[in-house]
Amino acid sequence: MLLCVIIIVTTTTTATTIIVQPLFDLQGHEKVIRYLVKHVNQFPSDSELTRYIHTLSDSDHAKKCEKCVEAIITAKEEQANKAIKNADKLLEEIDAEKVG
Repeated sequence: MLLCVIIIVTTTTTATTIIVQPLFDLQGHEKVIRYLVKHVNQFPSDSELTRYIHTLSDSDHAKKCEKCVEAIITAKEEQANKAIKNADKLLEEIDAEKVG
């Protein structure tokens, strides 16, 4: 029974690796998603996530996948916030170098 599909893309200077992993575990799939979002750098777009959920015919599966989508969106927001903080810190360092 397919619940969600995880796509992990690893890009280096020489190759791009794409892994598509279906999740069959009814109990642990949300835990797997929460674990994986801590270890990936790129996430699917919101429209791609929504499109996938709309392709599901079983409402129970859709609800469980929506929880996974929420975890992905939260991770994307945290990643964006961290990037903003890092950019601000870098700008402060550049300003400090100009003054000093």
